[in-house]
Amino acid sequence: MVLLHYHHLWQDCSPVFPRGSSSIFFQQGLDRSMCGDIMPWTDFFKYFNNEALGEPIANLGNGWYHAHQYSLETIFHSRILRHPCRVYDENEAMLFYVPYFGGLDILRWHLKNVSDDVKYTSALDLMKWLEFLELEQMKNPVKLMIERQPWEVIDIGIPHPTFFHPHSDDDIVAWQQKIIGTTRKSLVSFAGAARPDQPHCIRSILINQSTSTISDNCQFLGCKSGGCDQPESVTKLSLESEFCLQPPGDSPARKSVFDPLISGCIPVFFDPFTAYYQYPWQLPEDHGKDSGFIDQEEVRQMKVNAVERLSSISARETEDMRRYVVHEALPELVYGDSSSRFEDAISITMNTCSRGLAECNEFYIYHIT
Repeated sequence: MVLLHYHHLWQDCSPVFPRGSSSIFFQQGLDRSMCGDIMPWTDFFKYFNNEALGEPIANLGNGWYHAHQYSLETIFHSRILRHPCRVYDENEAMLFYVPYFGGLDILRWHLKNVSDDVKYTSALDLMKWLEFLELEQMKNPVKLMIERQPWEVIDIGIPHPTFFHPHSDDDIVAWQQKIIGTTRKSLVSFAGAARPDQPHCIRSILINQSTSTISDNCQFLGCKSGGCDQPESVTKLSLESEFCLQPPGDSPARKSVFDPLISGCIPVFFDPFTAYYQYPWQLPEDHGKDSGFIDQEEVRQMKVNAVERLSSISARETEDMRRYVVHEALPELVYGDSSSRFEDAISITMNTCSRGLAECNEFYIYHIT
């Protein structure tokens, strides 16, 4: 658990203390042997150096790193350990941060034939450890998750990590200027794969609608062959497109929502659970400011063609949405490095938790993604 006390950049500082247990998926950092246990067939450790941001991507310039989609837990943990409001005496703390690398814990057992007792060791360790906390201290918990249950008021969704991790306002401004001045040759793009085993999934319909057009208005990047794992390909697609289709995948929320957003591509949602009910601390209440919406049931029943619907949006409306995405949303969706001095997704999260202290004396933050 990490203890924090808020000052300077993070407004009026509230002390934060990091708590943990004996499990390696709580408090300890990941080393190469642990990463080898997660994915023995690849050098998984490369994604978690540089404060869990991964290896730099030289082709994309300063601030770009090959961050893994499951790296948010370690990015957040790394930043909390270096937080200017961190304290080392729990009696001084007002915020208590309890890390649990749930995504990595699941990943390391996913393809292994082990018993449930082994799979759930760290999760059970977490639950047993939390039982030691007094009930009075537990009255104000917040769970930080990449996909929340909207009906759970203590669940707070925070953005997936992208490949862009700027150091300063100058890095952000330089990128904003580039994407605003980019010529977008395609109206619509979709990066993903069909889900033929899921009859209610609309992805196949959208792929057909995107690829059946005879014009150059649509682009499709298939993820089945690993194309979506290449930062350069994903970024190029997003920079060239006005709108990026975001149908639900294995679950409503998608990492690919954020990769296009930081490149100025306007997301088009088909399920409100994909973003609208997920990220209240980062995205606007007026959803039309930064995205389009088409009901997935209309697509499933073939009542609407997504490409035709988007082609009817005026150039002025499209430009207004893009400027909001680029200038308002983008800075609050990225994760800077530990020495960054701008309000990124982590500082917004911690500031919001700090403001919650106005109504209570202590605040527990559980990072379970």
